[in-house]
Amino acid sequence: ENNGVKIKIISGDNPVSVSEIAKRVGVIGTENYVSLENKDIDEVKRIANETTVFGRVSPEQKEAIITSLQENGHTVAMTGDGVNDILALKVADCSIAMASGSDAAKAVSHLVSLDSNFSSLPSVVKEGRRVINNLQRTCSVFLVKTIFAMILTLAFLISSWANGPTYPFTTHNLYIWELLTIGFASFFLSLQPNDEQIKNSFIKNITTKAVPAGIIQALTSLFYFFLSLVKVIDFETAKVMSIYSFTILSFVTLLFISFPFDIYRGILCIAIGLLIPILILLDYFAYMPLTSESFFKIKYDLITSSNWWILALTIFVAAGIYFAVHTIIAKKLKEK
Repeated sequence: ENNGVKIKIISGDNPVSVSEIAKRVGVIGTENYVSLENKDIDEVKRIANETTVFGRVSPEQKEAIITSLQENGHTVAMTGDGVNDILALKVADCSIAMASGSDAAKAVSHLVSLDSNFSSLPSVVKEGRRVINNLQRTCSVFLVKTIFAMILTLAFLISSWANGPTYPFTTHNLYIWELLTIGFASFFLSLQPNDEQIKNSFIKNITTKAVPAGIIQALTSLFYFFLSLVKVIDFETAKVMSIYSFTILSFVTLLFISFPFDIYRGILCIAIGLLIPILILLDYFAYMPLTSESFFKIKYDLITSSNWWILALTIFVAAGIYFAVHTIIAKKLKEK
């Protein structure tokens, strides 16, 4: 019940006996049982949602129970091992057969429990949740950069057609973002044990976090280049500001994608938050003096006392907008 799952027991045996056994193992609502002997399909469908234990059930009636639950908006998983379960297993959203069961039941099922042990299923559910929950977070991290790159590429493609500036960034400019907030973060996020209950659809969970972040980061970068067009700053300064901006905002996005925090994700975000300035400082104080050029191709001296406030204010506003958008979307999804 705590996981949004209702258990229904469908058996060919006496419903009273089945109900008593189900009660002893902790199934909720076992007093609500019925015998389906001599009941037609329409009546079976009518009582399918309100009943917990079904006895004297035929194969056709088992199928009718499953389809009735699906028609009422439920996702149905079923376990079975006999020939009389085949029809129901075939129409269930997730069908699980026992290895010790009939070959026909195993052939139509999505999963087969090789140890024929029902107690193995909770660990299967936990593993499935871990994969889906972690994949949602890692996909969101990657999708942010994809959206950012698409918008920037399109904008500068149009600009180049109009004899304006071309795409300004090199792969070196994106290394901190790619190495830390994408590569490093997604690697460790994918390994985290996670059995949180899955909420909403997979695509919706990804897009609601990644799309606003990608758009906001792209628009922030374009804002700097707009300032260069109106001569507030020069083009190279706009480029450096943009690198700082999407590097910092990508970390802010990672914080929102990692929410709600636990010890694992908290340590991961703290580590990345420390590594970003460490890499920049190493690039500035260690790499540049040896090669006279930044490894990340950043002209640090262009951020001066006369324009640093533009950078700080823009990042602050962009982060605030993303926070507001993320909060509104999260609230609407929770209401649904």
